[in-house]
Amino acid sequence: MKVGIVVPFSWSFWGAVVEHAELQAAALRELGHDVRLVMGNDPPGQFTRVLHPRVGRHGDPPPEVIPIGRSVIVPANGSLPNIILSPRSVFRIKRVLERERFDVLHLHEPMTPTPCIAALALFDGPMVGTHHASGDLGWMRLAKPGMVLTRAFACATPVVASDIPGYRDVMTSESSYAVEPGDPAALARVVEAMLGDEEERETRGAAARELAIERYSWQDIARRLERIYRSARGEPVRDPVAA
Repeated sequence: MKVGIVVPFSWSFWGAVVEHAELQAAALRELGHDVRLVMGNDPPGQFTRVLHPRVGRHGDPPPEVIPIGRSVIVPANGSLPNIILSPRSVFRIKRVLERERFDVLHLHEPMTPTPCIAALALFDGPMVGTHHASGDLGWMRLAKPGMVLTRAFACATPVVASDIPGYRDVMTSESSYAVEPGDPAALARVVEAMLGDEEERETRGAAARELAIERYSWQDIARRLERIYRSARGEPVRDPVAA
């Protein structure tokens, strides 16, 4: 398939969503798919330095990245994401969709302007979305650190976390300790107990590492995404999937 991955942020500035999309694209390419990243780009120079206080990635994006305009900093949810808000990006998205003729689009933060909103309005084909936030978040609220659990799992580290939506979907009783939300004393007790039991901590850490490999390796995610894309296109798939 030819897959377009639309990201409303800039390639020039590192972030969790940008990293996720790049790793996703690489994993899909290993399965033989033709993948393009449609996102912003802020070339190094005086104009970019005025708009962005942070130091970004220098040079041109790789060939698989299709830049559709500069970004601006929009403070949101305690972070400073670089979002593409230029009206020109809508026309650029339109031209990209007409030229590339993607089989499927994957939108990251689908309700974030302007690239994702434009793609939703202009693309006449199957689309899949990934929301990088969980819980009661308003429009334009960006992702919370909601991957921190899986990264801990990958390091064979058991997790102590509040029993809330999002976390609850990731944690298991073998790898994690779920604590009642809003109870810091209970959180402290569980952390103290974990630190005092080396054998239990190692056992849960090993289970966490195994869980990360089984559920969250990019090879496995790419295969699941492939099934989701085929399902979205109306193709038969072996295993039922939910987009």
